[in-house]
Amino acid sequence: MADVRIAQAALGALLACACESPIDDPREIEIVSVITRADRPLTLNRSALVAGKYRLMAADPYAFFRGTFPLYLHDVEAGDLGGETSPYFRAVSPYSVGDAHVENFGTLLGGDGALVVETNDLDGADRYPYLIEVRRLAISAVVATRLSNPDDQGARSVAIGSERENALALARSYADTMRALAAGVAREPIEDAAESPVLADLFDRAEGDLEDRSELAELTILEDGNRRLVRGSVDEDVPENVYVDVPAVVASALPGAIDRYRATLDSPPAAEFFGIKDAVREFGSGVASWPRVRFILLVEGPSKDVEDDILLEVKEIGDSGARPATFETVNGADIRERILRARGYCWTRPNAEPLWGMTDLLGLSMQIKLESEAHKTLRVRRLEEDLGTPEALLALSTDLGRMLANVHAGSEALEPGLLRAIADAVGSDTGGFAEEQSAVAIAYADQVLADHARFAHALDVLGPTLGVTPGDADGHDPDAAALIGTPPEAPE
Repeated sequence: MADVRIAQAALGALLACACESPIDDPREIEIVSVITRADRPLTLNRSALVAGKYRLMAADPYAFFRGTFPLYLHDVEAGDLGGETSPYFRAVSPYSVGDAHVENFGTLLGGDGALVVETNDLDGADRYPYLIEVRRLAISAVVATRLSNPDDQGARSVAIGSERENALALARSYADTMRALAAGVAREPIEDAAESPVLADLFDRAEGDLEDRSELAELTILEDGNRRLVRGSVDEDVPENVYVDVPAVVASALPGAIDRYRATLDSPPAAEFFGIKDAVREFGSGVASWPRVRFILLVEGPSKDVEDDILLEVKEIGDSGARPATFETVNGADIRERILRARGYCWTRPNAEPLWGMTDLLGLSMQIKLESEAHKTLRVRRLEEDLGTPEALLALSTDLGRMLANVHAGSEALEPGLLRAIADAVGSDTGGFAEEQSAVAIAYADQVLADHARFAHALDVLGPTLGVTPGDADGHDPDAAALIGTPPEAPE
């Protein structure tokens, strides 16, 4: 820990020398140090994309929360969340989401056509101490509550009054579910909304878009009986989210990447299913993954009929970043194996998304999955009106606790006895467990919102990449430069 503080002090001295308006807040220096260290490899070879991520984080407190998982792990390692001093702490690490937060859950479409709510982002999946995952999710629920009802300050104030109850409900739901699972109750996927208005909205929108195949209507064009992907802006709410042509080097490499991907699927469709009809490079999607390489493919699908064409997302995946706070090594020989294991352990319903697999493309590890409007993610911005009442937020928090317990329970197949170890850790007094996690969540949510203001200030002072500037030696060869690309100017 001393080395970390020394490094931060050194960075502070550099910042003070380099800027007309020096950064002298120790926590602000710490934030810059942790974020730039985590992002440095990307900043040095795709600085424009990292700058886009930072702009998004500065503009939106929840995007800041999503983009600062390394800062959370740093604070865990530094002991700022009191993990190892908690009576509920155990060095037991299930396979988990990694960055467990509200917007990492949503609907997935199974091979049988049924929708189920699961974790839908495996980028950071790895083995993590169970308690830091519960706390991360509870913190996200409190932050989401504080950001709910964006256009109605009165409704927001009422919702904020329930934030403690939301955090308590999430932690208690996790503990009660885990104890039931350890006692032999089977995991049950969430296949209906039950009493949750937020999940009811999620399922209603997913089912409607599934029936309409909305992704084809919104992201493709039919011309003379042939379908192709659109180019340009694809999301009116995110002007920087655009599709552009793929470079020739990528187009020639994609068929081989698809062949290797098929081998990672449990029940791969025939090769003809994946015949590539069109491909685009996507910019401006995600938050933590904003700087990552991402493509959308239009493929043949089950027949030659253009009405059953399929879209696939091809996204670069990096290291999980788990090491600072975990008791296990990265659980897999490489990135590919880590994601495939997560797919097997973290989903409640086996093969919840049958087209989710891995490949490599021009040296990058890439995840491929179905791109469908039926895949709806829980969004904080939708927590308003009927979805932003204290009752709706309480039901959502309860469901989130159950979802995370189901994610963790999958690791019983990896490490028999893990369920019992977690159940013993939370103990029979689940109320006490919930009280502690609620207190941690509220305190750290205060920190998140204060840190967001510090981050925005630091970005204003240090510039678009927080003072990290690539040099001549950080350039790419032409093929790699073409693969990564430069984002186009956002439309005004």
